[in-house]
Amino acid sequence: MNLALRRLPAASFCLLGLCASLSPRPSAGQEQWRFEGVERQVVIPDVHGAFDEFAQLLRATGIVDDNLDWTGGETHLVSLGDLLDRGPDSRKAMDLLMRLEEQAAAVGGKVHVILGNHELLVLMGDMRYVSEGEYEAFAADEPDDVRERAFEWFVAETPGASDDPEAARKAFDLTFPPGYFALRAAFAADGRYGRWLLDLPAITVIDNTAYVHAGLPGFVSEMSLDDLNERVAADLEEYVRSWESLVAAGHLPRFERQDPKDLASEALFIADPSRCNGELAALCEGLALPDDPGPVDAALVATLERFIELSESPTLSSDGPMWYRGSVYCKPILEEPVLDAALTRLGVERVVVGHTPTADRRVHSLYDGRLLMTDTGMLVSYYAGRPAALIVENGETTVQYLQPNERRAPLTGGQTVVGNLNPAAVLTALGEGDLTLFEQSGEGPWQTAVRYEGREFLAMFHPDEAGKREQAAFTLDELLGLDLVPPTVTRRVEGHDGALQFWYPDAITEKQRADNQLGIGGWCSVDAQFGLMYAFDYLTYNPGRSEDNLLYRRSLWSVHVTGHGQAFESEDRLPDQVSELELAPGTAEALRALNEDTLREAMEGLLDRGQIRALLARRDRILEATGAR
Repeated sequence: MNLALRRLPAASFCLLGLCASLSPRPSAGQEQWRFEGVERQVVIPDVHGAFDEFAQLLRATGIVDDNLDWTGGETHLVSLGDLLDRGPDSRKAMDLLMRLEEQAAAVGGKVHVILGNHELLVLMGDMRYVSEGEYEAFAADEPDDVRERAFEWFVAETPGASDDPEAARKAFDLTFPPGYFALRAAFAADGRYGRWLLDLPAITVIDNTAYVHAGLPGFVSEMSLDDLNERVAADLEEYVRSWESLVAAGHLPRFERQDPKDLASEALFIADPSRCNGELAALCEGLALPDDPGPVDAALVATLERFIELSESPTLSSDGPMWYRGSVYCKPILEEPVLDAALTRLGVERVVVGHTPTADRRVHSLYDGRLLMTDTGMLVSYYAGRPAALIVENGETTVQYLQPNERRAPLTGGQTVVGNLNPAAVLTALGEGDLTLFEQSGEGPWQTAVRYEGREFLAMFHPDEAGKREQAAFTLDELLGLDLVPPTVTRRVEGHDGALQFWYPDAITEKQRADNQLGIGGWCSVDAQFGLMYAFDYLTYNPGRSEDNLLYRRSLWSVHVTGHGQAFESEDRLPDQVSELELAPGTAEALRALNEDTLREAMEGLLDRGQIRALLARRDRILEATGAR
């Protein structure tokens, strides 16, 4: 017998004693989120329930002894969030940190816990990533009568469930695993863990470093540290308490796997059926709308609207500091001004983030040390990672890994392009690797396999004059810092001089995207990247742009371009559309920095003087037309 997964009536669970108090708790007063003169800091990123590895790192860095009691003295321990989800032992990790907070404070040390996106998810009712072990950790706290009374409601609400109690029990346990109700109560606004998490900051500053779970979005530069943390805390607590009040009143189900925002949207249509018209009519299909709705409850409608607004708040959404991945994923020329403005507003020199696992599972330094990526995948069973902690001591920053042969190590510079290869390593592999041609026809490009030091990847060889232009495009791209043209080297293949160009493993062309009707998503604005591409094509006078040489990396929807075989002609005119171009601040600055001496040195053997001067003339016209001169 197949039983549909049913939602349980909201008010029922208040009768079970699982609803938290709906009155706001007293304010804890002004928090302090800036600390100075800290000689030693130990930073541990995303734990995700990997308690054993977490405890090993604490011991290895001298924070705790074998009994997991504080031995760190005046050290400041920073947890970058994401204690929850995926792994089995997040409750043990929280309990340990809560105990260490008290022990550290007693001897002049400090424990900082930063709010992560997975804490947000659980607090906001998204249980998709809660593991079986995490539910089990709360099973002993769940009275048998609570589950039995909940099961009675489940059977009553599920058609046909009473006909097969055994199947109904299995469906119930699948929907609400043992420990589910106790876990939800513990993460309520006044539950043991909910109350603790709601007090956590989004950003903490220690000396010259900001600590945040994911990144620094643009609005960080518009707010003070105190204002930002207070706004995050206020929005999150209002969301959680609004949700609990709506549940207590029976307007929303408390125990449901569907997004609470979607449930609130449905409830809004039920509260005000007049909204079900025009383009919104389809959204009301299947809803239990009242036959005679009567007067609209304006207070309820306002509460639901505010709840939905909070769920989309910039502080809590994917644009907020608990989610933002722009600075680690997107093109530096677009992100660097955003990062620098945020660092300046916070009064720091760098930011340390977790959230985004590094490709090679090592701690990375980006933007000349202004951003450190520390998530190396501590939950090894899920991320195949390398547990690590960052140590800041006596002005030196190092990494503590758990492997016996790699205890302390320096930071790894730059971001990887594929596997463990950073851009410089890819260029070396292109220049020195063994080649196998898969396809050689006409003028190219020719598909090629590159093997180097046990690694293999694809590349495209552009022969003869087309290769010279492709190499010139990559060289110019590097001068400007656009990150549009894939890594490219000059090389001779099958008797032809040309350019060997890296092919991203996850790349698809615009034609492939359109043919397969794929939508464009990801963290990086495609419109902003198109702006870079248009500026580059105008600058290089490239008539060869087509849907076959406009590429996307599907993992990020990062835009890249090839196909410059017809570019760099000695023309200084531009299409009328150049006036519609919007240059990002970093792009305009990079264009202004170009000069003839630099280009002649970089383009030796690739472009002649006439081509270089025409390029600079086009540059001047672009700056003038866009008002960036």
